Amino acid sequence: MPGSRTEVFRAISAPQEWWDEHVDHIEGSASEQGGEFHFDTDDQYAEFRVEESEVGDRLVWHTETTGKDKEDRDWDDTSLIFELSDSEQEDGETQVTFTHRGMHPHGEGYKEAVEAWRERIQERLEPLIRRRGER
Repeated sequence: MPGSRTEVFRAISAPQEWWDEHVDHIEGSASEQGGEFHFDTDDQYAEFRVEESEVGDRLVWHTETTGKDKEDRDWDDTSLIFELSDSEQEDGETQVTFTHRGMHPHGEGYKEAVEAWRERIQERLEPLIRRRGER
């Protein structure tokens, strides 16, 4: 992705700007270790705790189980991991490795989750980083 590791980290840690079109707002802190944030829509609820936050290197969000009806049970006790490194292919670009640890390939919602993450990252996060880099 275009931009320094710090710039890319800052974009990732602002999920309210890229998560999904149907998420009206995300409340809380998504960048500082120990921080918590959540979103609530008509049909989905998710709560996260920031497990690791190393600016420019790594960001880990752990899903918190709340027992709310709209919570996606496939995400219970999983972690969203963003690891950043310098791109070997392009100077000034950052490589992002994303892992949704705890999701299992044989799980019911796995294929849908993979596709949702692909869209979320390629169609929302990457364009956000590109726009920020143009400023």
